[in-house]
Amino acid sequence: MAGRCIWANCPIGPGKAWTLEFQVKDQIVNNRNVILVPFPKRQEEFDLLIGDWHALPYKDKRKLVGGSSIQSARPGYILINGKGSYNSSLGNGHQSIQVEQGKLYRLRFSNVGTELSFNFRIQSHEIILVETEGSHTNQIVLDSLDVHVGQSYSI
Repeated sequence: MAGRCIWANCPIGPGKAWTLEFQVKDQIVNNRNVILVPFPKRQEEFDLLIGDWHALPYKDKRKLVGGSSIQSARPGYILINGKGSYNSSLGNGHQSIQVEQGKLYRLRFSNVGTELSFNFRIQSHEIILVETEGSHTNQIVLDSLDVHVGQSYSI
């Protein structure tokens, strides 16, 4: 909880209720037809959920972590949108995106894993960062981008 209990974020006890009474006046609503986006419109957008996946059951992993074998406690697979690598024994293929030269695309990706950070890059291309954690940002030209657990970016 943040703030003093007198002013904000006081817990509401079991079986209790809390009602906020206020008066709304002098409100002006200006409806916009379009929400402005500070960069050119993309022809297509792709969402990529990148994460690690442990093949062993939780209890077996805990035994490995508790011992001296931290390295063997690493995740067994890296998944992109729930799919493993092309040579994965899971047999569910890899994720690919078809693009055309000269068109603008937006890639929105999130690290939904549990422990690994990922370095994202497109071979022989610069990427332009346009959004961080759902908020537009000053555009930055990058060769690659590190994405840590729980982070989201758009390029």
